[in-house]
Amino acid sequence: MIRGLLVDLDDTLLANDSSRFLPVYFQRLSVSFPGQAGPDEVLKQLLWATKRMMENKDPGKTLKEVFDAAFYPALGLEAQALQLQVQAFYRDVFPGLRSLTAPLPGAVELVRAARELGLSVVIATNPLLPQAAVEHRLDWAGLPQSVQHFELLTTYEASHFAKPDPAYFAEILGRMGWRASEAAMIGNDVGDDLQPAALLGLPVFHLGGGPGGDLPGGDHAAAAGWLRQGPTPRPTSATASPQAIEARLRGQAAAVDALTRGLTSEEWQRHPSGGGRSALEIVCHLRDVEGEVTLPRLDLIRKQATPFLDAPDTAQWVVERGYSAQSGPDAAEELGRLRLGLLQELDALAPEDWSRPARHALLGPTTLAELLSMAAEHEIVHLAGLRAARPVVT
Repeated sequence: MIRGLLVDLDDTLLANDSSRFLPVYFQRLSVSFPGQAGPDEVLKQLLWATKRMMENKDPGKTLKEVFDAAFYPALGLEAQALQLQVQAFYRDVFPGLRSLTAPLPGAVELVRAARELGLSVVIATNPLLPQAAVEHRLDWAGLPQSVQHFELLTTYEASHFAKPDPAYFAEILGRMGWRASEAAMIGNDVGDDLQPAALLGLPVFHLGGGPGGDLPGGDHAAAAGWLRQGPTPRPTSATASPQAIEARLRGQAAAVDALTRGLTSEEWQRHPSGGGRSALEIVCHLRDVEGEVTLPRLDLIRKQATPFLDAPDTAQWVVERGYSAQSGPDAAEELGRLRLGLLQELDALAPEDWSRPARHALLGPTTLAELLSMAAEHEIVHLAGLRAARPVVT
C-alpha cells in the first residue's frame, strides 16, 4: 500500500511546451538587470548556471547555491544585493508567461483522486526554478498551493539535484521518510520522470503513454484508476543495482541537509510528540554509523577475502556517547564529510567489487552491494524519524 504520490508538473498537470516557454522566460529574465549587465551576457550566464545545476552531484549544496556561485560572480554582481530585484521579477514579470501555458483537463481530478485515497502529494517538478515560479505554475494549472497544501514542492532553494538524476527522487523519498515501495510516480517524460524513479523501485505511470507500452500508461482518468487499484511495487532485486544504491546514499544525504538546515538549538533537541529521538540524536547516530560501521566495512571487504563483520549494538550509543549534549550543526557537517568520502569510494569501485563477499555476524553470507543497500534502508528509517522530529516540515 503506497502512502504518497510524486507527480510531475509541466505537461503532466500543466500544458507547457518548453520549446516555447523557456526562450521567452530566459529572454525576459536576461533584461531584468538594466545598468548592471547586458542581456546577451546575462543570457549566456543563465544558460551556464542552469547547466551547472543540472550537473550538481554534491549533496551538501542546494541548486540555488550552485546557481548563485556560477551566475553572479561571472557577471561581477553580488547575489545578496540583487535578491529583491530577483524577487520582483518572479512577482511582477514571471506571471506574464501564463499565456504560454494552459490547464490540462483531468489534472485537478487526478490530484483530487490521490487526496481521496489519503495520499500525500509531492509536486516533483524539475527544481531549476525558485518556489515562487513553481507556485505560479501550480496556480496556472488550477492547483494553487495555497488551497492544495502540497506536502512538498521541489524547488531550487531546497533541492540538491535535478532530473533525470535518480538521486533527485531519492532526496524526495528521504525528505518524506518513505521507502520506494511506499510511493508512486506519475509523469509524462519517460527519461526524466519514469526511468530514474523506477530505478529506485517506485511504481510509475506514463501519462500520455499507451496502455500497451512497457509501462502502465494513459490519460489522467487512467492514472487515477491506476492509483485506486494500488500500484505494484517493483521487486527489490530489480532496484539493488550499484547505480540505485549510490543514488539513494547521495539523495538521502541531501535529505539530511534539507531537513536540518536552519534548525535552532531548541529544534535540534526537540523530541516528536509521540516519542522517538530528537534530530540531534538521529544525526549523531547516522554520523557514527557512517564512520564506524559503513566505511570500515567497505574498507575491510575491499582488502580481505570474505571477511567476518561484527554487528555492534549502535542503539546504545545515544546514551553512552551523550548525543543530547553534542552540537547538531557539527554532527551534520561531519556526516556530510563522511558521506562524501563514502561516495568517492563507491565511485572508484570496479563493477565486480560490488559482488565481493563477506560473512555478517547476524545475516550470514552477504555481499558489499547487499550491505550498502541495507545501510540505505537503515538510513531511510531514521530520515522518517528526523522528519517527525522537525517542528515544521516544508
